[in-house]
Amino acid sequence: MRAQLEAFPGSSADLLRLVITTMGNFVMTSDRVVLPRLVLAEAANFPALAEFWRREIIARGLALFTGIIERGMARGEFRTVKPEHAARLCVAPLLIILLWRTTFAQFDEEPYDYETLIQTHLETLLEGLKAP
Repeated sequence: MRAQLEAFPGSSADLLRLVITTMGNFVMTSDRVVLPRLVLAEAANFPALAEFWRREIIARGLALFTGIIERGMARGEFRTVKPEHAARLCVAPLLIILLWRTTFAQFDEEPYDYETLIQTHLETLLEGLKAP
């Protein structure tokens, strides 16, 4: 994965924007978002499933974001942060959308603007990561 990150021709901010937007579009539109919600709901009853999901899905996603953050720091594009914490911040709006769509959206009077949530998150995150 490291080679793929390094091969991206743009800045680390552009790469982060691409990955979060792509994942955001999936979470905003896919019916498969019920799977992680199901894992969350049933983790206590099926710990092996939760452990599998943690190892195969979550760990890989966090590794991707950690790699992008490390790439940005190494290039002087991002300030020094704990990449593992910043990686979780990258995932936060995706989880909010997932939980909102599968639990609370049915009670909204108007559909929530997930796209603007993603864009606002990206602006805030990238401003916070920007090297001084």
